[in-house]
Amino acid sequence: MKILGEEVKYLPTLEGYRQSVSAIGVHRRTLDGSMDTHKRAVKRGWTLTLVDPDRELYEFLIPHLSGEPFDYEDLDGESYSVVLMGLVPSGISPVFEVTITLEES
Repeated sequence: MKILGEEVKYLPTLEGYRQSVSAIGVHRRTLDGSMDTHKRAVKRGWTLTLVDPDRELYEFLIPHLSGEPFDYEDLDGESYSVVLMGLVPSGISPVFEVTITLEES
């Protein structure tokens, strides 16, 4: 797993990794009540809770809250262009954690 080309030191646990897929488009009901769907795109999203004892990752990601896309390589080795949607620190030293929310751009 890489964020901005940097290898993540501590991989997320099973509870700390969530991937989602959202269909972007229009959904309307027709006169007979059936669903008429026009999909425009499919976007992936990730919520990662990572151990960050030195707060390096947190400090590294703060400038990217501006909405500028950057590269993310997931656990499966696939690369994505993503936008940072959330960055929440938690815990106290030495068990400092950061929860990162990413969305495909």
